[in-house]
Amino acid sequence: MFDPLAAFPDNMMRKNHRAQLFFRDDDVGEWDPSLASLIELFISRGVPLNLAVVPAWLDSKAARRLADLKHRRPDLFCLYQHGFRHINHARSGKRNEFPPSRSYGEQLNDVRAGMEILKKELGEAFFPAFTPPWNRCSPATLDALGDLGFKVFSCDAPTPGASDRGMMDIPITLDVLLRAPEGGWRWRKPHTIMSEMVEQLASLDHVGVMLHHQHANLEFLDILLGAVSDHPAVRFVSFERMDGNG
Repeated sequence: MFDPLAAFPDNMMRKNHRAQLFFRDDDVGEWDPSLASLIELFISRGVPLNLAVVPAWLDSKAARRLADLKHRRPDLFCLYQHGFRHINHARSGKRNEFPPSRSYGEQLNDVRAGMEILKKELGEAFFPAFTPPWNRCSPATLDALGDLGFKVFSCDAPTPGASDRGMMDIPITLDVLLRAPEGGWRWRKPHTIMSEMVEQLASLDHVGVMLHHQHANLEFLDILLGAVSDHPAVRFVSFERMDGNG
């Protein structure tokens, strides 16, 4: 069986291309075994992980552990903001916490309230990056983020207007999950994930993988991280340490 990662080193060196690779774990709130296991995996591999924290979901136990984690391994973890309450405000259509129907003032208040929670609970461990729940928002959201001094915006596709508000626009490019026919989520086939990652690393400057710790396939993730972790054409990064962001 063809293993795309076996061809990965030659392809990258032949193209003389070096990519920045990041991982983003969404929906962080309570400290639970699935989150702890994912964090331990990334520590064992020495690979950075961006943790998207929902302010309204953050409990005191998780806040203490995350802040301590950042203190102990500042090179590996970026703690940043994932919406405010992670609730749907869309009047119709797909779920959206920050739909166009909400005013700039309403959105500014929510983003600011979430930011203040994270600053209070995480202190200096908080980094001003933002991912909207369900990867959806509106131009007013970007205005609010820019006015509040956010540095990075990360959705599931390039977002026109983010850079105009002074933010780096760093979308994920690879989602490992699919909606299962019976409901819920399932992992995509490992061969498909590997093939797409190889193709993206050979052609894109930034490659981003979206995870949800509640549905993590740790065994496959460990294999994937091990396959690319030592390659000279790949640079693992957090949002804080990307080129152009210090």
